[in-house]
Amino acid sequence: MRLILLTVAIAVIVALLLGGSLRVFPSISLRWWGLAIAGVVLQFARVSGTYAYALLLVSFLLLLLFAFVNIQVAGFILIFTGLLLNAVVIVANHGMPVTREALRVSGAMSTLHELVTEGGAKHHLADDGSVLLPLADVMGVGWPIEEVVSVGDLCVQLGVGWYLVAALRPRSA
Repeated sequence: MRLILLTVAIAVIVALLLGGSLRVFPSISLRWWGLAIAGVVLQFARVSGTYAYALLLVSFLLLLLFAFVNIQVAGFILIFTGLLLNAVVIVANHGMPVTREALRVSGAMSTLHELVTEGGAKHHLADDGSVLLPLADVMGVGWPIEEVVSVGDLCVQLGVGWYLVAALRPRSA
């Protein structure tokens, strides 16, 4: 959560330095934004058991569809790519593997017990059976972010930043 907040803050600052304004936001409108809201809500839904994995897949389908219908908008090729990379890893592993090393580097070792005992559809501790591990949550970002991220997450962050910089700038005639 801290990484997206930092991404938004940096993008707003860059946009303002480039002559953008909060008054024109969004100068680039998005189509089917309700899909994004539904997809994000499903990402945060506290569901366990049989339906957890299905809801996670539905959330990614909604987010991918939203990104796809907006693919011509600044940043959305990166957002779509990042979501697709994460979805592929999740489908291949029945959830997103997280490495111990990434937890250690990020300062999130306190979540290790939870990943081992309750890990499931959304995240679980990586093991010998994990596939596509280089694309999983293998990068630990330390203080002040303290998060574990994947290549897909970084693509999404860059895409969001790109979109915000573009959307805060007045549209040319």
